[in-house]
Amino acid sequence: MHKENVYFRGKVYKAHWLVDSVKDQFLHDPKDYLAFEKKDSKGGLTLLLKNHTPYTITEAIKIFDLALNNKTQARGASFWKKIEDDQIIPKRTSESMRSFWKQHSNQGLEIYLKHAIENQ
Repeated sequence: MHKENVYFRGKVYKAHWLVDSVKDQFLHDPKDYLAFEKKDSKGGLTLLLKNHTPYTITEAIKIFDLALNNKTQARGASFWKKIEDDQIIPKRTSESMRSFWKQHSNQGLEIYLKHAIENQ
């Protein structure tokens, strides 16, 4: 039984998704690792970045997925503007997403998540 009240609204995936993705060196389809979906937004855990707007685990994973699947385009502002315009990551500006990617792309998703969770 999951304690859904500790998560923000959105899909929650099993941690093994990250383990399998890192082990196999490609991002597995998240729908195979879906634990549940929280419908309301009361309560919740986020990844807190100092001096930045908090990013949820789902948002961080999605940014890495988008950027890694579009390596050349992810360097440019127009790529992130399209992500914003298409509302792929709702309520996030292109500048914020691009900055997040530039800041965390070199360390990789697994290291970023480990560091972010340890510093909560």
